[in-house]
Amino acid sequence: MCGGVQVKRTVKEEIIKPKYRVTDLKASIPLIMERDGLSAQLQNEVYRHYHAIKQEHAAVTQSGGSEKGVPRPVLPKGETLEVVGQAKNRWESRVKEELHAISREQGRPHSRLRESIPEADDPRHS
Repeated sequence: MCGGVQVKRTVKEEIIKPKYRVTDLKASIPLIMERDGLSAQLQNEVYRHYHAIKQEHAAVTQSGGSEKGVPRPVLPKGETLEVVGQAKNRWESRVKEELHAISREQGRPHSRLRESIPEADDPRHS
C-alpha cells in the first residue's frame, strides 16, 4: 500500500510543524488531509487495495479454494482457530464463576429446581 504510506508521511510531516498544537491534533488531521487532497488519495488507494483482494479471492474460488466466494482469513503462521474456541471456553467459565460468586454473596442459590405447578393453577395457561 505505497499510497497509504505516502499519505501517512505527508500528514506526519505537516502535523509536526509548530503551527499545530497537540490538543488540536484530532481535529487538525482531517482538515490537513482535505486541504492537501489526501482524503481522496487515501480513498482511491483503499479502493484499489480492496479490488485487488477481491480479484485474488475470486481466483481462489475459481480454483476450488473457498466455498461461496467467502474469503478465508489469513492466520499467522502456526496459529489455528482453536484459539478462538479456547478463549470462548475461558470466558464462559469466568462468567459462571462470577455468577456463582454473586449468588454466594447474596446467600441465594445460583439455580434451583422449578416446582411443578398443575396446569389448572398456572397463569400462563389461562
